[in-house]
Amino acid sequence: MSNAQFPAARVFLIFAAAYFLSYTFRSIGPLIAPELTRELALNPRQLGLLGSAYFFTFFLAQPVIGIAMDRFGPARVNAVLISMAACGSALFAVASDVYTLAGARALIGLGAAGALMTALKAFVVWFEPRNRESLSGAMMAVGGVAAMVAATPAEWLMRVVGWRGLFWVLAAGALMVATTLALATPAFGNASPAVPACSGTGGYRRIFASRIFLSYAPLAVFFSGGFSAIQSLWAGPWLAEVAGLSRAAAAAVLLAYGFSLFCGYLLIAGVGSRINARPGAPRQWYIGSLAISVIALGCIVSNAWPASSLPWFAYGITLAAGMLAYPALTRAFPVSISGRVLTAYNMLMFMGGFALQSGLGILIQALLDVGWSRVHAYQGAFGSLLVAQFAALIWFVALSREVR
Repeated sequence: MSNAQFPAARVFLIFAAAYFLSYTFRSIGPLIAPELTRELALNPRQLGLLGSAYFFTFFLAQPVIGIAMDRFGPARVNAVLISMAACGSALFAVASDVYTLAGARALIGLGAAGALMTALKAFVVWFEPRNRESLSGAMMAVGGVAAMVAATPAEWLMRVVGWRGLFWVLAAGALMVATTLALATPAFGNASPAVPACSGTGGYRRIFASRIFLSYAPLAVFFSGGFSAIQSLWAGPWLAEVAGLSRAAAAAVLLAYGFSLFCGYLLIAGVGSRINARPGAPRQWYIGSLAISVIALGCIVSNAWPASSLPWFAYGITLAAGMLAYPALTRAFPVSISGRVLTAYNMLMFMGGFALQSGLGILIQALLDVGWSRVHAYQGAFGSLLVAQFAALIWFVALSREVR
């Protein structure tokens, strides 16, 4: 590898390590949910509240992270945040009640909140625009690998050291990543000096008022947010209580789900530059993929093939196209506010994740309270999400005709 290539590879790898850890924290929920339910006797409403604490702080942190990235650079910001995730993971490992667990999960969410956004900001600063789809796809593929690690390998580790031991391992990993980011900061921690400063609140006002951002907003809430709610928590209870799978069988399905994300992101990484070269192609790919994901979620909700991994695989591989929103939005705004553009979209995504993760639990419990069976209660809640996703897709098709 040449000297010119090495710094670019180093930029990618160090942010990839942080994102891998962040995605593992997010994806571990379905695996530990049955254990927490048994140990602490949690009902669906409490389980949803515990899971949503992660997304709540993730959501709240986005505006501050966006401004901080544009002013101080992505590596410094991410080093501080990942240190917080390490502290949250250690607290989770020693917690003995649902409120301490929720607080620890919230701290983890705060610490993981900038992992992807700092990576995408780094791509804006150090790489040409034509490469951003491919780089973004490659980074998201790292998340797919993390989702696989959070399935079968993590299930094996949890059998050896328990769920508390698992979080001690994650805390140690987070501390190592934070240290690496901090040491690397002098080399590539700052934003480009050629990028002018911009008012934080003024930048956000401009973003949220734009037509292109408004076209993506419902997709961020209901597709990306809904995916996060399912992937980080509700997939596990669904597979256990609706599909009736054992923990090992459910872990195998979750592994296939994680592999589908990896494949989807890898596909985007491979064809991203070619998609971007054709006017209108990113939008067409985006719409087609999300339409297939709606069909896949419909198959899951029907529970017609409860033990099959195929609907979950189709759901994951098509939802991977959601990452095309990030480069599309950064191209529509000046580089000087690119950090705020990324975090504005992420803020909506994790607002949706918080609201939907908690909301699904509340709706499931409400349907159980009025006499629905457990299977029908889960189907009713997931079916409501399916309807919302279909409406969001129609909104995007109607409003986004100017999107490349």
